[in-house]
Amino acid sequence: MRNRKRFIGVLLLGMVEATLLARSHATLASGADDQTTAVRAAEPAPTPRELPDEIDAELRGWRRSAALLQGVQVLLAVVAVISSILVAAQMKLSQTQIRWLAVLSAIATSMLSAFDPGGEANRFRNAWRVLNSAVVRFQNDQSVAVSTLFDAYDKGEKTIGDYTVNMPAGSEQ
Repeated sequence: MRNRKRFIGVLLLGMVEATLLARSHATLASGADDQTTAVRAAEPAPTPRELPDEIDAELRGWRRSAALLQGVQVLLAVVAVISSILVAAQMKLSQTQIRWLAVLSAIATSMLSAFDPGGEANRFRNAWRVLNSAVVRFQNDQSVAVSTLFDAYDKGEKTIGDYTVNMPAGSEQ
């Protein structure tokens, strides 16, 4: 019993670590690490032009949505894999526990397949890249018009697209 509790504790800790690692990877990929920030702070920077509030809010929102969806994807994938392994190994578990783990695995796998949080995260990240590129140009080039930001916003919205649920064939009523 003690080993089973320890094993489950290690699995939960691993899931938390995987989620935190994914979030830190997303932060590093966005260029927000401490060394880069320190170098930028040491250089005299020109005063950037102020962004319209709507653009600033969307930029932050798209980045936050991408990170959240990526975390959900990692969490669901880890739950699906670990519960599948535990069901297959049957590590002295009762039949009830095995059934619950099988159901948990099926739910996590179905949610990954139906809602595709990883694909949605990629669309938000790509939209953020389009808008962020326009923001950088706008803030550092006085000849770039505000309309460039709104054009980039429109392009980002098209990149995100409509939200869809992927249902298996034959499940539509």
